[in-house]
Amino acid sequence: KHELAFGGQDGRLGHYPAKVEIPLREGTKEISCPSFFSSPANYKVMDEQMDKWISLKVIEPSRSLWATP
Repeated sequence: KHELAFGGQDGRLGHYPAKVEIPLREGTKEISCPSFFSSPANYKVMDEQMDKWISLKVIEPSRSLWATP
């Protein structure tokens, strides 16, 4: 029933043709949180997953003043 909520018209995760705007309160300042501690083995798994999602264009690399783990 809601399959388009999880993928675009081509059925691939991360491909949904929508512009999203996140309303912020006036005066809101950027925040960047440090990443959480994890074992080297877990970091390896996370890096591999992120590389896979980047190659599938589910996510894209970004540099921003806004960041959270």
